[in-house]
Amino acid sequence: MCGESFYMNMLASRWAEAVLFGFYAVLFSGCVYVHMSKRADKRLLWTAILIFALASTQAILDFVMVLLAPDFVANTECIDGACVSCFGADPERLQQVNIFSRLQLVSQTVFVINQLVADGLMTYRAYIIWNRNYKVALTPIFLMFVAAACGFAQIDFNAKMYFIRLEAPATDTVPPPNWFHFSTESTRFDYSFFGISLGTNVFITGLIAYRVWCSSRQPRTDKNKKSDSLYHLILTVIVESGVIYTACLAFCFIPTDDAGIAAAAVGQIVGIVPTVILTRVALRKSVENGGSAVANVVHTVSGAIASHAIEFHTPTLHSDQETSVRGRGQLSEKEEREEKSVASLREIS
Repeated sequence: MCGESFYMNMLASRWAEAVLFGFYAVLFSGCVYVHMSKRADKRLLWTAILIFALASTQAILDFVMVLLAPDFVANTECIDGACVSCFGADPERLQQVNIFSRLQLVSQTVFVINQLVADGLMTYRAYIIWNRNYKVALTPIFLMFVAAACGFAQIDFNAKMYFIRLEAPATDTVPPPNWFHFSTESTRFDYSFFGISLGTNVFITGLIAYRVWCSSRQPRTDKNKKSDSLYHLILTVIVESGVIYTACLAFCFIPTDDAGIAAAAVGQIVGIVPTVILTRVALRKSVENGGSAVANVVHTVSGAIASHAIEFHTPTLHSDQETSVRGRGQLSEKEEREEKSVASLREIS
């Protein structure tokens, strides 16, 4: 059936975007609450707000363009990037196509900007985790600006295609030759944008994951605790490094009919992953400076349960197996009980 594939793809894309945006909205609310209650770095809070505002703008634009162009969404067949009507063109349909194209240009611009901000945040995270080594950040900074340039170049060619369509007579059934040239260039820069973005995030993910993995390793004597620690470490690496976002970019780079669904999902995941990391930073559960982490440890004292925030400094690649413990609670004055408490804290960490 003519137009069925395009319609189903568009419907699935908006559904995936709506589900992820709903999850993102709840996550963002929690992030703001944590930052306000913990009095965390305001710059990180404003970064989270900026990313959420851009992702929200993109989601709204994507839904509005579908609502304002129902005939285009329901009765369009796309072949090799060229979309044509299933039942012929008419003035009302052409108007819907122009509205859809204008909103799509704005949505693409917002996405490229949001991608640049998110990549900048992940680069900053790598810079911090690698003990503020600026050499670590040079390559991803260069790559993310090259990716942004490719993204804006694609938008420029899409804009040229829009104006050709806008100025063409309604009786023309075949686009002019330069339209196909711009379409080819747009596709080329589209692949370049997602390809370089993927490479940038693979590089950043590798930097962060390697540092988190190395700085979080500690010897365990108990097999069960060692296994639990390994699972927790793997989860920490996945969250801190943004590997989920990198995987979604990989799906966008694969040329399939469902690439639009992955692209719609990336528009929200580009904000979800940094927001999760910023929330962990505010909660002081994020790996910083090559291995400092904070854990909430529950102690049982005389039958009562008291919660203490205790900071553990895990050994880096070149450090000894020493662990410094700072706690609000008072340890026992007896030397024997103090040694037992420190030993138990080492096991928990």
